[in-house]
Amino acid sequence: CTGDGAGPELERVLNHMLQLIDDDQYDYVLIETSGLADPAPIMQAFFSHQTSSGRFFLDGVVSIVDAQHVWRHIEGDGWFARMPEIHAQIAHATTVIINKVDTVRHGGAAG
Repeated sequence: CTGDGAGPELERVLNHMLQLIDDDQYDYVLIETSGLADPAPIMQAFFSHQTSSGRFFLDGVVSIVDAQHVWRHIEGDGWFARMPEIHAQIAHATTVIINKVDTVRHGGAAG
């Protein structure tokens, strides 16, 4: 699990992994970030690492969107602050998963 500003740390960890394991010991490396992380620095670390070693590549970015609260964060409604990271997470995602859809009434109001 990693958060913003973790690009250099992620690159260090990937380099360390290369020293510890052989190619045939893994299929994927999954990197999970906090809910408020901007994916761009983490993606950039992957691209930097990819060009230097060629052993890792970015296969995709999955964003999980909370159906009950997403519009409040986008619009900055009520207690929820406007979160620009939401836009970045959705824009960078190759796959978007919308969770908690059962908590949202027709028309978008929380139920």
